[in-house]
Amino acid sequence: MSFTDFQINEPFIVNEMDRARIPDLLARLKQPHLLQLLPPEKRRKQWSPKKQSKWIESLLVNIPSSPLYFYETSYNHHELIDGHQRLFALRDFYENNLTLTGLELKPELNGLTYSQLPADMAKKLDKSQLETMLVMMNDKLPEEVILNLKQRIFERLQPAWTE
Repeated sequence: MSFTDFQINEPFIVNEMDRARIPDLLARLKQPHLLQLLPPEKRRKQWSPKKQSKWIESLLVNIPSSPLYFYETSYNHHELIDGHQRLFALRDFYENNLTLTGLELKPELNGLTYSQLPADMAKKLDKSQLETMLVMMNDKLPEEVILNLKQRIFERLQPAWTE
């Protein structure tokens, strides 16, 4: 059964925008019972260290980032729909497993890990907030329809999606 086979009079999807501090998002990554990630085989190819570095550089100079999209599976339990690579870049950087490389706007930070950042830069990153979008589905929808809609949301959030 697909969502085209299922007719309801209420909206399929409800969205709720919020903001979350980077350390709070990373803490949730360590709690798989609260934040579920796509299995590795369903994720897009992992970003290169240079791409991860440039995204972190964007945060440091206040370039806006697209929201992270979560699906609420139940109260306070979420599944990440879109944003895996961004969260993994932050996790790797905060765990000192990513050395910044290829930076153009803050080249003085090339070669540094999170623990080597100047204190003011680390503090700025710690206080940074990312937009989050919480997606909730109409609970009258069958599970297979919800899965179909989550897949369509993910596909449409990707920059290269086509007709």
